[in-house]
Amino acid sequence: VAAASASRAVFAAAIVTRIGLRVAYMPWIFESEVWTTQHELALLWYLWRSSRAQTTESSRAAAWTELVATIRAQTVVFYASAAFWKWNTSFLSPT
Repeated sequence: VAAASASRAVFAAAIVTRIGLRVAYMPWIFESEVWTTQHELALLWYLWRSSRAQTTESSRAAAWTELVATIRAQTVVFYASAAFWKWNTSFLSPT
């Protein structure tokens, strides 16, 4: 259990570092990196929620289900927005 907690903490620290680097380069990053940052924030929320001391296996499973639903919803919104933007800027342009 201690090794799992340590690896979870290292994983969370790596995610926080990547998010920090993206925020530092924010005006000059690709849109996909903004999407990735939002997915990673959801993952950090899951890691925090599932690592609390009184967390049971069923609450971890519920948190995982919520994480999957959150990332799926984020991806749907991101791709729908990109499709709408593409449709508006390229499809309707006569040139």
